[in-house]
Amino acid sequence: MGYDPTTATLTLEHDVHPVTSKAGSPMKTIAQVDANLALDCLSWDRVRVGEWLNVLGYVEDHKIEGGKYGKENLPVKEQPQPQPALFVVNVQATYIWSTGPMDIDRYAQAVRVREAESSG
Repeated sequence: MGYDPTTATLTLEHDVHPVTSKAGSPMKTIAQVDANLALDCLSWDRVRVGEWLNVLGYVEDHKIEGGKYGKENLPVKEQPQPQPALFVVNVQATYIWSTGPMDIDRYAQAVRVREAESSG
């Protein structure tokens, strides 16, 4: 999704494996990756939009952002559109490398199979 060179932060997202809220609605997952410890691993081809990356590191924290569904002081017809919630994971990267060529459909299918196996 993007790279901020002033903070060495990669913002990564994908829709292959959505997180589900307690209410049962899907949330977009975003990883904020601090790449300061892995700067020697980064090059222009690894920070471009659409590149799939492997990130080795540790999760520092996570939170849910957004999900605001209106303002109490406005009439129903003037309410803003609901904003979907985001599941944000903060990661400290120690190593980053490209996945290389990848079949996204095959990956998504493997995730679905794994989920079915672990839930059943």
